[in-house]
Amino acid sequence: MQLSPLASGVQGVLRANELAADASSRIAQAGTTNPDQDLVTPVVDLLRAERLAEASARVIETEQRTLGSLLDVRA
Repeated sequence: MQLSPLASGVQGVLRANELAADASSRIAQAGTTNPDQDLVTPVVDLLRAERLAEASARVIETEQRTLGSLLDVRA
């Protein structure tokens, strides 16, 4: 099953959102429920989510530019 670039980009943004929400939750819980919890891992995961969202947005932008160029050529 092949996904379109747009679908892949949207899927990446959604996954980044999930990763960021999970990492943020672990960061918030570290100060309240478990003060000895490691903060490095959730902060790194938060940065990974940011990079995934940026890369996915670029995929969507590139797909839109390519589609626009194809439509311009076709018109």
